[in-house]
Amino acid sequence: MSLVQERLLAPELADARPLFRTPMGVEITGVPLSGIPVAERLRMVLATRALTQHWPMLIDAALPTQLEYHWTLPDIAMPLKEVLARANGLSPGDEPDARPANVVWPEFGRTERVARPASAPGGLLPGESQVYLALMPVESGWQVPGLLSYGGWNRYPEPVAHTALLRDWYRRFGAELVAMTDCTAEFVVRRPPRTRAGAWALAWELLRYSDAVRGKSPDAAVNFAADLLGAGHWVACWR
Repeated sequence: MSLVQERLLAPELADARPLFRTPMGVEITGVPLSGIPVAERLRMVLATRALTQHWPMLIDAALPTQLEYHWTLPDIAMPLKEVLARANGLSPGDEPDARPANVVWPEFGRTERVARPASAPGGLLPGESQVYLALMPVESGWQVPGLLSYGGWNRYPEPVAHTALLRDWYRRFGAELVAMTDCTAEFVVRRPPRTRAGAWALAWELLRYSDAVRGKSPDAAVNFAADLLGAGHWVACWR
């Protein structure tokens, strides 16, 4: 994509305005995307990367208010530098695996379930919500949970573990955080698993990370794993 094309797709960054401040006083700015179709939002995020040193990503209008409430919890907020230092000492792959002993994962069912094109992701925030293209003052999306002190309540991973996990997925799969609400996280994935064994292993990580199919039937877990095979877009949610 040429620079001219990128500028045509990207929002007018001169219109960026303050959205909120983190507990450490870091100002987050952004541009409203009112009336922008869901299908265009991801292209705008990717086009903006060439025009700013910040990490562009989609958030909804409710995220700052929800975060401010959670920031009142003890031991949640800390400087990004400290989060990154602590995350460097974590290796998500070393965590104990909670799967039952001798588990046998069922085979995927219909092969057509694994054919979702990576170029046409779903999600990217509800079409009816007020959406902003937020400019996060970090180098990579995996640092955003640390910047925003995102996690540590209910079943969400706490910010240090959250940062370490997203860094691990970025290194292994090229997974980049592109959208976030108070209960969802969405990723564009450059190197998704291409084998059924790899998709099952990733499904287990995502099932531990979020509430993707919590409380649903075993078939839902099978279909979830099948959908990850070659998928260029992941959606995690907490309910």
